[in-house]
Amino acid sequence: MDRFGAHRPVVLRPLDLQSTTILVRLALGMKRGAPRFSARIHAGTGGVPLFVLESLRTLHENGLLFRTGEGEWATPWDSQTEDYDELVLPERVEALLEQRIHALSPAGRALLEPAAVLGVAFTLPVLQAMAPLDGPAFLQGVRELVARHLFVETETHLRFHHDLIREVVYQNMPMTKARTLHRRAGEVLLEKDHTAPAILAHHFTLGEDWPRALVFHREAAQEALARSAYPQARFHLEAALDASEKLPRPRSAIPENEYVELLLAYESVLDVLGERERQAQVLEQLGRWASEQTHRAVRILCRKAAFLTMLSRYDESHAVGRQALDLARSLHDVDGMAQALITLARNEDQRGAPAAAIPLLEEAEALGVRDPGLQAQVYLVLAGALSGVKQYTRARGAASAALDRCRQLGDRRRQVDVLNVLGIVSMEEGLYAQAEAYHRQGIELSQEIGYRFGEMRALANLANVFNKVGDLGQSIRLYRQVLEVCPLLNLNRAEAVVRVNLASTLTAFVGDTDQARELLNWVVEYAQQVEDLSVLGHAFAILAAADLTDGAWDAARRHLDQARDALEESAEFYILAQLQRTRALFYALQGEWSEALRELEHGLALCRKHGMAALEPWMLCMMGWVHALANRADQALAFTQAGMEALSDLEEMDYMMWYYRYVALDVAGHRAEADQALACAVEKFEAMLATLSPAQQAMSREQVPEHREILEAKRRHDEAQR
Repeated sequence: MDRFGAHRPVVLRPLDLQSTTILVRLALGMKRGAPRFSARIHAGTGGVPLFVLESLRTLHENGLLFRTGEGEWATPWDSQTEDYDELVLPERVEALLEQRIHALSPAGRALLEPAAVLGVAFTLPVLQAMAPLDGPAFLQGVRELVARHLFVETETHLRFHHDLIREVVYQNMPMTKARTLHRRAGEVLLEKDHTAPAILAHHFTLGEDWPRALVFHREAAQEALARSAYPQARFHLEAALDASEKLPRPRSAIPENEYVELLLAYESVLDVLGERERQAQVLEQLGRWASEQTHRAVRILCRKAAFLTMLSRYDESHAVGRQALDLARSLHDVDGMAQALITLARNEDQRGAPAAAIPLLEEAEALGVRDPGLQAQVYLVLAGALSGVKQYTRARGAASAALDRCRQLGDRRRQVDVLNVLGIVSMEEGLYAQAEAYHRQGIELSQEIGYRFGEMRALANLANVFNKVGDLGQSIRLYRQVLEVCPLLNLNRAEAVVRVNLASTLTAFVGDTDQARELLNWVVEYAQQVEDLSVLGHAFAILAAADLTDGAWDAARRHLDQARDALEESAEFYILAQLQRTRALFYALQGEWSEALRELEHGLALCRKHGMAALEPWMLCMMGWVHALANRADQALAFTQAGMEALSDLEEMDYMMWYYRYVALDVAGHRAEADQALACAVEKFEAMLATLSPAQQAMSREQVPEHREILEAKRRHDEAQR
């Protein structure tokens, strides 16, 4: 079964002398150990458990290990030996097994080869159908093999006592005979009901019956795909394609359309498994049919466009997707039109333009396709795009519709994709426990089916959840884990987004601006190359925050302007609103209160216009802080009070808002309330710090300006109390 990836082998380590002594005593049913004899067995077998047991069995069968009249075990050398050096054992367990096999009767030996071809376990009728023996001789041979502990009899099957016995028999068999027996095994098993296609494919492949090997590998691949067992599907598709090349005349027994379907299925599996180099090669093979005026050409073009999107080659993907859509329309291919629209929409969403994806998906939905698989794809990509423009209620509805169809089809890969969208929506709505549950389901399911991209994306989004709830140490660890995988899968945009998120965390909470810049330099180069303004704007925004942390005012101003231009052009309003806080901080730290408030008012307007209620408390509290810095106590109290009232109970990273409230209360002379707000800010700040490493905690206290302010306020408060 290991060749199909169904089981993982377990390696048993050799036993030490003490354990070998115990094994010998238990195997022989002795009341006490035999240290000198066991030491000789251990020396001769290296403590390999199977070798130990087979050595005992061979010694017994050869009369060199026997019971005395008193029922005790003995050897011919017991009375004269000191170390049983007289006891000669083969150097390899294989040689010992070969001795036992040669000692069998002709009937026993005649059954071993067909049994070895069948595998570790087999039924009596199948073995009899393959054996060159009549009824009585066959039963005699089976009884001998059971008595000699080469076969074990169960209620339903016979099996080899150990797989190494089967391997010794199989390796000593002439290749021509093995091929003949495998072909015969396939024919016998084909007559039986419910024989798995994978088993038939195995026998016909080793029997070099290429037409039937092709048929059953293809069936086995279909079964594996139905279970979302992608590594097994890859194995069988590769074997089917190999078999097609080994036919008497290449592909003479397989119509061209079926061969193209094999390649399309193979390319899809490689996509799931993240094997980009091989996937590119298969798409190049498929390219010979992409110029046809056929339905399959539409599918090939869509697959090529999707691959280009994965590589962040968005303009090329758009051109190929449009070519697919035009061809599908000319052929009146409704399913092809829907697939092309989905492909174009996914490209827009991935390049950071979810608003442009939505009308394409609505057009695909209006086509009224009946294929539930295509329906699932429409709703899945629509859910992601709606989430991207913060329309969370509609996104949940589309995701639920996609999930229903994926479950109906047993499509576990796309279930992972839907869980990812639901996790993102839950996080954005502040439902962090629900978001974590969705992403953990996605990780588990991805690992089960070998969906590496799905696993990577779920890990990245789980890191975002931990970031939101203040478990920054866990968040940083997961971001780094994802960044190790992204280059292996050629996921440049995903890597860019994770680099931005990690850089943001390191800047805002740790103060590690050197590492943040190292992460972001790659992002800026990538985003400029592919013209991804959303990612570029976000990277410039984090660079500006790093500049403020380091007191680099000119660089901060330049990056703030670059970030605003990119985010406004890409209509990335959520990041743009957050940028307004950074711009306000830039002016506030230089004492330009009016400019700071103007930036915050613009940010608050963006929040209210685009339904980003989660950011409003931050804007209001920061406006109150700026008023406090300008000694406008009444406005400071009013704005911070409004911000605290709007604060969700689910917001974990709110220590800065409590600090802003403290500053407002302090300026207003409300000492008792100010002390309480400061205590709350410090408690939440320390809870965040506790998730970081000791080195990161020290850096956070020393490098982040806002954190220095909180600690300085606490120091002044503690001195006043003394």
